[in-house]
Amino acid sequence: MKSNRPTALVTGAGTGVGRACALRFARAGFNVVINFSRSEADAEQTLAGVRAEGVECFTHRCDVSCEPDVIEMLARIQAEFGRLDVLVNNAATTYFIDFDDLDGLSEDKWDQILAVNTKGTYFCIKAARSMLMADEGGAIVNVSSVAGLT
Repeated sequence: MKSNRPTALVTGAGTGVGRACALRFARAGFNVVINFSRSEADAEQTLAGVRAEGVECFTHRCDVSCEPDVIEMLARIQAEFGRLDVLVNNAATTYFIDFDDLDGLSEDKWDQILAVNTKGTYFCIKAARSMLMADEGGAIVNVSSVAGLT
């Protein structure tokens, strides 16, 4: 199936900035794919808001730090919409550790932060590249936190 409407994938779209992006794309007339990893109830709320804008949309549970899952998510987008015009890499995770307690951040927690926040962004771009480059080309938006500066 090929959609005439542009399509946006927003990772981490269940809440916050991701939800706001998904709703904004829906209001602009985009099909929207709402990615989430844990917050299914929140993703369903985002879905309801997007659906109210009259566009096609679906939720997809995917841990962006797992490349095979990301590939599966992009294959579903290809099957459902036949296109991807915008990728918003918004999914992220963190652990709140006091700066004076570096021992409070275990290697496992550090690895998870890097896997989701860095590898996840890369995996999504890599998997989406061919669809984003089709037709007139697409756009990638990488969302980050001010915590990266501090």
